[in-house]
Amino acid sequence: MAETMIERVARALCESQETTEENWQSWVHAARAVIREMREPTNTMTDAGFDAESTANPHKTQPHHVVPAVWSAMIDAALKD
Repeated sequence: MAETMIERVARALCESQETTEENWQSWVHAARAVIREMREPTNTMTDAGFDAESTANPHKTQPHHVVPAVWSAMIDAALKD
Protein backbone atom coordinates (compact mmCIF):
# COMPACT_ATOMS: atom_id res chain seq x y z
CA MET A 1 0.00 0.00 0.00
CA ALA A 2 1.26 3.47 -0.85
CA GLU A 3 2.10 5.69 2.10
CA THR A 4 0.41 9.07 2.42
CA MET A 5 2.60 12.14 2.78
CA ILE A 6 1.47 12.42 6.40
CA GLU A 7 2.63 8.87 7.07
CA ARG A 8 5.94 9.48 5.30
CA VAL A 9 6.61 12.62 7.37
CA ALA A 10 5.48 10.92 10.60
CA ARG A 11 7.83 8.00 9.92
CA ALA A 12 10.70 10.40 9.17
CA LEU A 13 10.07 12.32 12.40
CA CYS A 14 9.92 9.06 14.34
CA GLU A 15 13.16 7.87 12.75
CA SER A 16 14.87 11.20 13.45
CA GLN A 17 14.20 10.66 17.14
CA GLU A 18 15.53 7.10 16.94
CA THR A 19 12.31 5.58 18.23
CA THR A 20 10.91 2.28 17.05
CA GLU A 21 9.09 2.29 13.75
CA GLU A 22 5.94 0.96 15.44
CA ASN A 23 5.59 4.36 17.15
CA TRP A 24 5.26 6.38 13.96
CA GLN A 25 1.50 6.85 14.49
CA SER A 26 2.25 8.98 17.56
CA TRP A 27 3.98 11.43 15.19
CA VAL A 28 0.95 12.02 12.91
CA HIS A 29 -0.10 15.21 14.71
CA ALA A 30 3.42 16.62 14.42
CA ALA A 31 3.60 15.55 10.77
CA ARG A 32 0.37 17.42 10.00
CA ALA A 33 1.77 20.53 11.72
CA VAL A 34 4.99 20.33 9.70
CA ILE A 35 3.15 19.92 6.40
CA ARG A 36 0.68 22.70 7.29
CA GLU A 37 3.60 25.05 8.00
CA MET A 38 5.01 24.28 4.55
CA ARG A 39 1.72 25.28 2.89
CA GLU A 40 2.89 28.80 2.02
CA PRO A 41 6.10 28.64 -0.02
CA THR A 42 8.86 31.13 0.62
CA ASN A 43 9.80 33.58 -2.12
CA THR A 44 12.90 31.48 -2.83
CA MET A 45 10.74 28.37 -3.25
CA THR A 46 8.32 30.24 -5.52
CA ASP A 47 11.17 31.51 -7.69
CA ALA A 48 12.65 28.01 -7.94
CA GLY A 49 9.26 26.55 -8.86
CA PHE A 50 8.73 29.22 -11.49
CA ASP A 51 12.20 28.60 -12.94
CA ALA A 52 11.64 24.83 -12.98
CA GLU A 53 8.26 25.19 -14.67
CA SER A 54 9.68 27.62 -17.21
CA THR A 55 12.54 25.22 -17.99
CA ALA A 56 10.19 22.24 -18.34
CA ASN A 57 7.70 24.23 -20.39
CA PRO A 58 9.69 26.93 -22.23
CA HIS A 59 6.86 27.93 -24.59
CA LYS A 60 4.24 28.22 -21.89
CA THR A 61 4.81 31.06 -19.47
CA GLN A 62 2.65 31.22 -16.37
CA PRO A 63 2.26 34.29 -14.20
CA HIS A 64 4.62 34.14 -11.23
CA HIS A 65 1.67 33.92 -8.79
CA VAL A 66 0.59 30.55 -10.21
CA VAL A 67 3.45 28.64 -8.57
CA PRO A 68 2.37 29.35 -4.95
CA ALA A 69 -1.23 28.46 -5.79
CA VAL A 70 -0.16 25.12 -7.24
CA TRP A 71 2.12 24.44 -4.26
CA SER A 72 -0.66 25.28 -1.78
CA ALA A 73 -3.08 22.98 -3.60
CA MET A 74 -0.54 20.16 -3.41
CA ILE A 75 -0.02 20.69 0.33
CA ASP A 76 -3.81 20.83 0.87
CA ALA A 77 -4.09 17.48 -0.92
CA ALA A 78 -1.38 15.99 1.31
CA LEU A 79 -3.21 17.20 4.42
CA LYS A 80 -6.44 15.53 3.29
CA ASP A 81 -4.81 12.09 3.26
